[in-house]
Amino acid sequence: MRIVEISGPIEDGMWSYGDPYPTPKITQIPPPEWLAYPVYSQTVTMAVQTATYLETAAHMDQTRLPIDQLPLERCYLIDALTLWIP
Repeated sequence: MRIVEISGPIEDGMWSYGDPYPTPKITQIPPPEWLAYPVYSQTVTMAVQTATYLETAAHMDQTRLPIDQLPLERCYLIDALTLWIP
């Protein structure tokens, strides 16, 4: 089995398309008072067009299969190609 990781780090101020898309921002959430132990959680704010998402051709052509109808088996253990473009 060959698996190729094609994602990148999600970090504050990471790459984005620019206006009108917001710059990605990660904010620490304070631990809730009702917990007796600390937890560490964040909110991540970014436009979905930041390249950290899954989409189908319906993104460009509404007659194509939308993401909510995509069978899960088409997202798992499939051939993939990675390009490194500096």
